[in-house]
Amino acid sequence: MEEKDNPALVFESETKGWPSFKDAIQLRADKHDTTWLFEDGRSLAEFFASQFKEKTGTKTTRAKALVKA
Repeated sequence: MEEKDNPALVFESETKGWPSFKDAIQLRADKHDTTWLFEDGRSLAEFFASQFKEKTGTKTTRAKALVKA
């Protein structure tokens, strides 16, 4: 596969560049049928978000989490 067929995706860490980067990733995923990667990634992100919320949701739970760490 040549570079022109599969150009490198680069995210410059700028908020304004995120939408075009996200669209480029989705187009490549659609081309190669890697939608499972996005579905699993979303599930993992939701899991981490729920864990973070549980541990830092209130002052009491945050204090308990910090004591255990």
